[in-house]
Amino acid sequence: MKNNFFSFFAFLLAALFLAVALAGCNGEGNGGETDTVSPESLADTETQQSDPMSGYLPLTENGKPLYAVVYQASGFAPGVTSTDIYEAALSIATKLNGLLPNADFRAVSSSRIPEGMRVIAVGKVEGISDSYFEGLRFRDWRLDETNGNISVAGYVHSAFYIASERVKDSIKLIDGELYLKKDILGTSFQDSYSIKDMTVNGKSVFDYEISYTGNNLDLAEALRDQIRATGGVLLPVVENGTAEKQIVIECSPETTGYRVACEGDKLIISYGDTLDRELLEMNLERTLNNVTSGGSLEWKDVEKEYSLLGGRRLITFNVLNVWNGTTPGARDDAAVKMIKAYMPDFICLQEFDIGYRNATNGLISQLSADYAEVVVSGVEQNYVWNPIFYDKDKYTVEESGFVYLPDHTTSNESQNYQATPDKTSRFRSLVWAVLKDKTTGEIFVIGNLHFSVTDGATVQGGEAAVVINTIKGVAARYEGCTTLVAGDYNSNRQSSTMGVGTMLSQGFYDTYDRAYHRNDYATAHTTGKAPSTGYLKNAIDHVLSLQQLDVQAYLVLVDEEILSASDHSPTVIQFN
Repeated sequence: MKNNFFSFFAFLLAALFLAVALAGCNGEGNGGETDTVSPESLADTETQQSDPMSGYLPLTENGKPLYAVVYQASGFAPGVTSTDIYEAALSIATKLNGLLPNADFRAVSSSRIPEGMRVIAVGKVEGISDSYFEGLRFRDWRLDETNGNISVAGYVHSAFYIASERVKDSIKLIDGELYLKKDILGTSFQDSYSIKDMTVNGKSVFDYEISYTGNNLDLAEALRDQIRATGGVLLPVVENGTAEKQIVIECSPETTGYRVACEGDKLIISYGDTLDRELLEMNLERTLNNVTSGGSLEWKDVEKEYSLLGGRRLITFNVLNVWNGTTPGARDDAAVKMIKAYMPDFICLQEFDIGYRNATNGLISQLSADYAEVVVSGVEQNYVWNPIFYDKDKYTVEESGFVYLPDHTTSNESQNYQATPDKTSRFRSLVWAVLKDKTTGEIFVIGNLHFSVTDGATVQGGEAAVVINTIKGVAARYEGCTTLVAGDYNSNRQSSTMGVGTMLSQGFYDTYDRAYHRNDYATAHTTGKAPSTGYLKNAIDHVLSLQQLDVQAYLVLVDEEILSASDHSPTVIQFN
């Protein structure tokens, strides 16, 4: 498949060069109208006619090679191996030997250049082709010659493949000797990149190195790959770099969010906790992706700090019921660790059944120092399987409610749930609360639901209608409130008649659509494995709002520890 792709790419390029050659025909074509020529070009033509070999570079003498085909031995770009470059070099040597079998051309590494021989350098060969990589972007290639040595320059396998094919196509056997047509030398191909000019305080970022400290190699490499994809230049990544021009990535305890700042010739990128790090990575990706084709990006006199202070966070998480073969305590520890790392204002859990409530040193007791559960008057807490927790130092509960969906519509419940006395599960419900900020007086209406598992729209459409009427009725009593409904909707965005689709058609907004920073993961997955990509098509857990909120981040968490705790990934939103 790869060779077919590269052959097709090579064919397109060959067609392009042929079109250019025909458009500017200089007498080597197949006839047609005669162009007017200058005296200088006429003199060149006469010289070429008097010496037909002036357009060729000899590769052999008396049937013996004048060149060794030398391939780069180390320092490869990511995704490129010595085998890739060796194959390109070998293909040139094979073509030469195919035309002149006794010539015995060799493909050798840069550490084994035969003494006294010139070089066809495939890749970055020290002392021969170093300079030909200057200004060369990632998918570009270049062919050149100096001091008798020929350079095949490129960074990726496809570039070497195409350039080596150009060399092979230009090799000719004339009177028992091998020659290379000189017209390919000095040629290059430049791909189209989004960013043509990227600067830090007016200086090209393509002259920079990316320096990282601590455990930030992956973040540095992500930035390098993003710059490579949009700007075409592969920046070096070094630990604790000392170059004058650097993009420095570091973790800073003093940073409450993440910070981008210029300090002289350095661009400093720092972040605080793990949430900030993910937001930072998304910001860099978004910044580079939003540059229009052929545009420029400039970091100049930058001093931007994106703080997590002042915003509010909500986490929603299907912990996966005990009936699904789990030990409550084992999941509680992982869930609590995740929750405390993100310091949410509101926590919405689903499938938090009796087993979780009765777990020794379980989630409730581990969170009790900071969070309280919403209690609904007249409702047995053992049967509230979709509880809401809130930061008890910041909020008070104004009122709350519980709606058991099977009492109002044809919801699906199990009648064989071993953890309950009546063998009936309590998945299908809506819990809601009106929470007031103790300091500002702001009102938040929070709903937490779990819709039925169904292949049709009838059941979920009925459940959604109950939720819509309930939540809109509560919100109407609190003018100017912020209203959020989180939970396991058991439906994605593809169907307008399922649960989430019905609510979106009746005045609710998906906070995912409003988020400045977001990743693109689904939520449900095989326990222990990251979920698939494609939120819109695959996610079944959502956070909807009645207002068009200012949402800074929408993150589906995929860190390894939490993936092993449930087959649903937690969702974190941050909003102002």
